[in-house]
Amino acid sequence: AVVSTQSTGGLTFTSLTEIKWLFEDKEISKDGVGLNKDNDIVKFEIKERIRSPTYLTLEISFNHSSFITGMLRCKALYSRGESLETAGTFLSLMSLMSDVDQVLITTNSGAVVTFTTQAKERPTTEVETSEGIEGTQVTSTEEDIADGKTLTEVVKFSNSNKTPDITSKEDLSVKEFTYTYTIDKGHHTEMSLTRKVFLVGETFVERTTVWGVIGRHLMLTIFFTALDPTSALVTWQRKSTVSEDEWVDVTFSGYRTLLSNSEHRNVSSSLLVINKMKGSDCTQYRAKVEISGHMEVTKRVTVEAVNATILNVDPVFEGEFAKFILEVHPSNPVEVVLVHDELNKEVRVDTKNDNQSTSGLITFQTKRLYSCDGGSYSFKVRFESGVMVKTEKLQLVVKQKCRPQVVPPNSQLNQAPVPGSNNYKVSVTCDDNTVFQDEERKEAVCETSTGTWDLTDLTPCLRSIQPN
Repeated sequence: AVVSTQSTGGLTFTSLTEIKWLFEDKEISKDGVGLNKDNDIVKFEIKERIRSPTYLTLEISFNHSSFITGMLRCKALYSRGESLETAGTFLSLMSLMSDVDQVLITTNSGAVVTFTTQAKERPTTEVETSEGIEGTQVTSTEEDIADGKTLTEVVKFSNSNKTPDITSKEDLSVKEFTYTYTIDKGHHTEMSLTRKVFLVGETFVERTTVWGVIGRHLMLTIFFTALDPTSALVTWQRKSTVSEDEWVDVTFSGYRTLLSNSEHRNVSSSLLVINKMKGSDCTQYRAKVEISGHMEVTKRVTVEAVNATILNVDPVFEGEFAKFILEVHPSNPVEVVLVHDELNKEVRVDTKNDNQSTSGLITFQTKRLYSCDGGSYSFKVRFESGVMVKTEKLQLVVKQKCRPQVVPPNSQLNQAPVPGSNNYKVSVTCDDNTVFQDEERKEAVCETSTGTWDLTDLTPCLRSIQPN
């Protein structure tokens, strides 16, 4: 600020000897040193005097501070010992300050800023914000001080869009806004502060359902925005096993978390790794993201286990068809392949026209089989989620039939399976009035793994002759 005084000397300056500046009735030295009412040293700058035929001008300047508050006047001294003092100018500090230079808000949580104004009279105030945020006055208090008033206002800045349209992680970014806080707008005492507001903590979950395989590791990922990712605290939670409405922090063994930082649009990610998935891990998860005291919670992620099991496959004879029954979850796999493990041979299963696939059961009938087609089989199943699972192996037995036995005289042959094996047997049955010739040779077993009989000479039946 600059204050100047002019003192007239009449036609000449012969009687005007000096002009001095006084602050709070205490003389300011030629070096610009003065004292306020509390005798604190204050610093002024006195310019070189300017003379004219009729005036003497003396200028003083100073920087506003809380110490320079009081009455400033000048005193003209004349050669005859006379003096003249001006009415003076009262100097008061008018200031405007905020308690933060940068404001962080999240989608659902705002932040407060305290503005402190010191002025002679209570000023008017106004808050203007850029589109996307809003400023609302929370409190306003006024306090009288020695040289005026102190006005303290608390304003809350918040996001005006509570439902952001985020459909992919590419939509995430730290969004920048501005606000302007103005006092005495339109008056000569107008002052304003313009600061930035950053919207952080927006989150995105790529998949709300994640499929895994029991016994394998599984990763869950969430994305969020932050100016400084290292200041963000991410806490993963899962549904409690005790109460459906309760969430518990994932801090126990079997899990680990990773934080990945990216400078691109200030988007970072947090990963929860399930080291070895168990059935009990199939539940709902979420993440809490805390940034500068603001808390945002992500959408829920449901973990489910894919499953594929061969229910059964019955032994078949050479030249017959085998039917495999496969149970899958979820019930709409995109690819199913039958694998003959010994021969490393694969056959793609067409499930598009299989009505049973919608119920989770898939049936597959092979071509006519031969002994070389027997062995270990499994299915490889790929699901829409991209997860690939291979079933446990199941043994397919292709049996060989033995050459038909010759029917002995006076008898019939009856065929039946051998319990507890893949073999079958034929038994001799004698006609009426006949008996076995050899009780030891009335049954033969076919070993289907080789197609050979354990007995090829079955006993005939002999007529029984009754004695007279």
